[in-house]
Amino acid sequence: GGDATGGGTDYSFTDNAAYTISAGSPTETIGFTVIDDDLYELDQTIVIELSAVTNVDAGAAALQSSTYTIEDDETAPNVDYKSATSTAAESDGTKTVTLRLSEESEIDVAVTITNAGTGSATSGSDYTVTLEEKTISAGDTEESFVVTLTDDTEDEDDETIVLGITGNTNSGQGTNTTHTITMSDSDPIPSVGFSNDDGSGAVQTVIEAVDGTAGSYSIEVVLNYKSYQATTVTYAVNASSTAEKGSDQATAEAGDDYTLGGSGTLTFAVGDTLETIDFSIVDDNTDEYDEEVIIDLTAGSNCTVGSIGQLVITITDDDAAPTVRFSATADAAGTEGDATQSVEVSIDPVSGKAVVIPYTINGTSTTTNSGASADHDLAASSVTIAVASTTGNITFDITQDGTYENSENLIIDLGTPADGTDGVATGT
Repeated sequence: GGDATGGGTDYSFTDNAAYTISAGSPTETIGFTVIDDDLYELDQTIVIELSAVTNVDAGAAALQSSTYTIEDDETAPNVDYKSATSTAAESDGTKTVTLRLSEESEIDVAVTITNAGTGSATSGSDYTVTLEEKTISAGDTEESFVVTLTDDTEDEDDETIVLGITGNTNSGQGTNTTHTITMSDSDPIPSVGFSNDDGSGAVQTVIEAVDGTAGSYSIEVVLNYKSYQATTVTYAVNASSTAEKGSDQATAEAGDDYTLGGSGTLTFAVGDTLETIDFSIVDDNTDEYDEEVIIDLTAGSNCTVGSIGQLVITITDDDAAPTVRFSATADAAGTEGDATQSVEVSIDPVSGKAVVIPYTINGTSTTTNSGASADHDLAASSVTIAVASTTGNITFDITQDGTYENSENLIIDLGTPADGTDGVATGT
C-alpha cells in the first residue's frame, strides 16, 4: 500500500513474497529498492503488511504493517516564459504566449500572470489579457494562454506589451520572468490633401478684394484619418502659376499678387488631422486678367499625398478698366510736307492687359484720305497700349498736294477699348 508507485517507478519490491525467520533467530529483514528519479514530487509512502503468518501467533494489529516514507531530494523546477520576446501584427487578432517548467514535475505548479506595466501599448484599448493564475498540471511542462490584439484604424508606431509572472507555487522562478510582445501596426499610413468649403478640393476661386479690403484666406490641408505618428508635408508654388510673387513668399513686395504664409512645411501633431496655410491677396488696383496660384503638396514623413495634392486658386480681378482718352497734347496742327504725324492716346490708370483702342475718322472732318485730292493716309484702325504702359500713338502722313487751299480739320474719334486677347471691353 501507500501512495508511492511500485514496479520500478518509485520503488521495487517483491510483493506477496514469503519470508522465513529461521529457528533460533528472532528477526528477518524485508528488502526493497527506492528509485532515485529526477522528478520533483511530494514525499511518498510504502506500506508493507504481514499476512498468512504460520507457526507463530500474530502480534498486535498495529504491528502487522509498517509505513516507509520516501523523502524527495529534488529541487523544485523553475517556471518562466518559454521565450522572452515575440512579435505579432495587430491584425492577427490573437497572440499565444507559453509558460514552461525547467523540468517535469509530479506536482501541479501554479503562477499568476501580471501586467509588467512597462509596455507602450494600452491594456483595454490596444489589447486584452486575463491576468489570472495559470496551472501547469503534474506531468506537463508547458501551459499557454491567449492575448487578444485590437486591430484599430489608427496609424501608429509599433507598440509593446510586457507581461510578468508572480506568486509561484511549487516552483522556483526561471530566467524569462517577463515576455515582451512587439505589436506592429497593420494600418496604411494616412494620405494628405487639400480641402476647401465647396468640397471640390482641387480648384478654388477667390476675389482680389471685397469692398476695398484685400482677400485673406486659410487653405486647409487634411489627413484622411488620425495618425499616432508625427506627420510632415511640404508645400510649394508651382512654376506654372500666372500670379506674380517675389522671392519672399510670406512678405508682400512690389508687383506681388499674393503672399503665402508659413515655412513651406506643415507638421501634424499626433492625433491632429487639420493644418492651414495663410493665403493673402495683394489688392493692386490694376485691371488685369484672372490669375492662378498653383500649390503642390509633397509627402514628408509618415504620409502619402492623396488625390487632391494640387490646389489651383484663381484670383478674380475686381478692378475697373482704365479710362482712355487723347493726351492733353494730342490736339495739334500739321503742315503739308511735315514728317509723320503722331497723335498720343493715354489710359489711366495703368492696365495689366494690352488695351486695344479702335478709332475712326469723324464724318465732319474736312479732309479726305482717298483719291487724287487725298490730304492724308490715315484710315480707321486701332492703337494698342501695351501691358504696364500708359500711352500709344496713332501715326499718319500728311499729303503734299501742291494745291493752295484753306486749312483743313482731321477729326479722330476713339471707340470702345477692348482686351487685346478676348475683345471684351476693357476701358471707357
